[in-house]
Amino acid sequence: MQTRFALPFAILIAVSTAACSTEWAASPLPPGPQPAPIAGRVRVTRSSGERLYLASAEVRGDSLYGTRTYSVEDPRIALPLTDVARIEEARASSTVPALLTLVTAALVFRWMVLPQMYD
Repeated sequence: MQTRFALPFAILIAVSTAACSTEWAASPLPPGPQPAPIAGRVRVTRSSGERLYLASAEVRGDSLYGTRTYSVEDPRIALPLTDVARIEEARASSTVPALLTLVTAALVFRWMVLPQMYD
């Protein structure tokens, strides 16, 4: 009875934890006078220490334009580049899903294969 629920439980844990595998990586500002979009979600740290989470960020001239993701008021924002201390892009981590796959495989092997070997 115990081995019947082991596999679905292990898969549920692996899938729910794999969704939390996003990490932030610092990225340089795009150079040049042409508008340069920054792909994906962006976390901007201002020189005052405030963090803003933006979607559809774009550098135009000497300003950073974007749409705040967690905003109740007007989500559009424009910041001078002199006010931006750091820009980080959201990227998927490959380490966490790989470790989860190994742990899930070990759990499935432990609960499904090992008990049958000693019966």
